[in-house]
Amino acid sequence: MSMPFCFRSPPIPSNPRQKIKPTIPKSTFSYPFLIPQKHFFSLSVSRSN
Repeated sequence: MSMPFCFRSPPIPSNPRQKIKPTIPKSTFSYPFLIPQKHFFSLSVSRSN
């Protein structure tokens, strides 16, 4: 699955169920990774449309 965002994404953990801990400072582009995958996917889809 390709990421809809151009900026670099945090490293994907080996365990899919493991929550991604943001190693970057909190900012506008780090927020999408803090929300669940489901909401993140729906947000990216709605943004694309």
